[in-house]
Amino acid sequence: MPPLRIAEVAWDEANSEHATLRVTAAEIEQVLFDSHTVIRRNRSGRTADYLADGRTRGGRVVRIAFVYDLERLQARPITAWEVR
Repeated sequence: MPPLRIAEVAWDEANSEHATLRVTAAEIEQVLFDSHTVIRRNRSGRTADYLADGRTRGGRVVRIAFVYDLERLQARPITAWEVR
């Protein structure tokens, strides 16, 4: 899979409330904009198209499930959690 180019993270009331239950919005953006983050396709039938695994500046290992808009180069986080 060619690397996704993420230029923007899309936030709205619905996804910001759910995606930030266990990880902050700042941490989500740190991971999505980090060049070392590993992005892969999510399993078929899931709401989120992609999963991103990366490390925050504080050292937390985080996984983010997100939808990607190719036209806007935009990631819309659905949920995120710390991976232990």
